[in-house]
Amino acid sequence: MKNRIIPFIAFALLSLVSCGGGNVEPPASSEKSVTSENKDNIQILDPIGGKSIDLLYAPARAYLNSKNPASTLASLSSNPGDNAVPLTLRWKVTTSAVERYTLQIATDEAFEHIERSYSDLRKSVGTMPVYNLIPGTYYYRIKSPSMVSPVDSFVLEGPVRTINTNNTIKNMRDCGGWKIDDTHRVRYGCLYRSAAWSSADNTTDSRFKELGMKTELDIRYSSGSSDYSKSEHPISGVDYVNLGMGQYDSIIPQSKKYYATSHANFKKTFELLAKKESYPLTFHCTAGADRTGTLAYLVNGLLGVSYEDLCKDFELTSIYNSKRWRSNIVDGEFDSSGVMQDDANNYVGFGALHQAMMENYKTSDNSLSGAINNYLKTVCGISQTTLNQVKANLTESI
Repeated sequence: MKNRIIPFIAFALLSLVSCGGGNVEPPASSEKSVTSENKDNIQILDPIGGKSIDLLYAPARAYLNSKNPASTLASLSSNPGDNAVPLTLRWKVTTSAVERYTLQIATDEAFEHIERSYSDLRKSVGTMPVYNLIPGTYYYRIKSPSMVSPVDSFVLEGPVRTINTNNTIKNMRDCGGWKIDDTHRVRYGCLYRSAAWSSADNTTDSRFKELGMKTELDIRYSSGSSDYSKSEHPISGVDYVNLGMGQYDSIIPQSKKYYATSHANFKKTFELLAKKESYPLTFHCTAGADRTGTLAYLVNGLLGVSYEDLCKDFELTSIYNSKRWRSNIVDGEFDSSGVMQDDANNYVGFGALHQAMMENYKTSDNSLSGAINNYLKTVCGISQTTLNQVKANLTESI
């Protein structure tokens, strides 16, 4: 079943209010009257008419739409990868007047809530790549001191929102957009997951500034020559927090893989997520796969995302970095082990984590959300007040 987000005009404003992301330009208090003749001097070329645009990498969309995800994953090349592509807006200025122009993109037709504004554009420009917009409905126009174009619109498809970092940080995507129930989803623009920031550069910094990034959470332990006491790529205005944690069912006391190193840092992590001033926040390990996949399971699972959708989010790493499956694949199907890999190189047991969580922490409602809530309270010592605040911070209406 094709994953699409219903166009939702107010979504971006909600994200900005709650998480502080985006470049917002307040609307002008007054606007010069523009004649229809002036409007004809600027032609919007593409996209037009509420055009639906899918920016997701084709193999990722094929996987999300697949009726047999195991077979689709098994057929992927080793590391196809892809940096998120921008939306490209095109227009044409037909007047000979020499002026500078401004491109405005808003979430409402009246342009009271401007999501992006690009100013001082020359007449000859005619195109603009726009990066990392949240899926949903947008309106845009081109303005100059004496002219304004007609307003046109487009719709960006979801729910997955991958993030362009100028090919410097792999496997980065928004944790938002996943369905919780018929009226709620995980809030866009607040929580991101990625691989390490070690290759980030100044262009990455500008992308993160557009996102309004506030916190980098590195979930790796320091050991030997690997010192994660400070960021590998400090960014002005972004706080760095290092809280190492384990992966998969090694975090479950009843598991044979268990080692008791993560619980105190899980507590600190969820206390961090309970603070509104922490957002937008990106958490990462090295590949953005194992430890990062485990924390994404705990957070979005707590919010009420289904196990199948949690698997989709986890397995997208197979497309954007390296192969990660919920379990081993035999004859085109996932087996019941819950373990994809268990050798000297790595342990990948996403399904085993889920099995252990449900077997040991399931509550009377039999929900995954209830089981994770129970685990975080009883094993990690996190208060219900903290967990409720995390849910409030990261949930939005559809």
